[in-house]
Amino acid sequence: MAELGHNYNIQCMKLFQELKTSFPSVPDEVVRQCMKQNRNDKGKCKEDLSKESQNYFVGRYKNRALLSHQMEQLLKLDKELRQERVDMYAMRSDVQQLENNLKRQEIRVQGHSAKVVHVEVKQLEHDIHSLRGLCDNMSKKVTNLTGGKVPLGETSINFENYLSQQSHAVPDTQDASSDMSSGLHNVDVN
Repeated sequence: MAELGHNYNIQCMKLFQELKTSFPSVPDEVVRQCMKQNRNDKGKCKEDLSKESQNYFVGRYKNRALLSHQMEQLLKLDKELRQERVDMYAMRSDVQQLENNLKRQEIRVQGHSAKVVHVEVKQLEHDIHSLRGLCDNMSKKVTNLTGGKVPLGETSINFENYLSQQSHAVPDTQDASSDMSSGLHNVDVN
């Protein structure tokens, strides 16, 4: 009995394959249903499926129309994609050109700032030299005012005592202030 069932399944599968080969447009479920209704009679199944297949040719043409429409859309999208790629490459080129311009400007600014720094260093060196000269002049004046008794930078000695003791050695304050202001006028404050 089991052998009969096994052969029956093989015969059903064989019939199904033959019918599908003859009527490829008909869906599998419709073929199986037809086989059940006709109790696997090959002739009746072919007769019913030939009538049924007429309904599915229309669907097949609809599928072709759908495929045609989809193919047109695909070609249209492909064309747009190619155009967008061309635009993207143009933008990349523009961006690269702008980056190169920016790098050139940065190099110019760095070169310019180096020149400015060099000029500023020269100016500072000149100012330092002028201030050293003024400091030397002021230390000489302090030495003259104190009679050389108070060394510059000494903080342990009360400086005021030396000035009050030697008030006769102090030159006119107006002359001293005019000497200091004239020395300051020589300093370039740029």
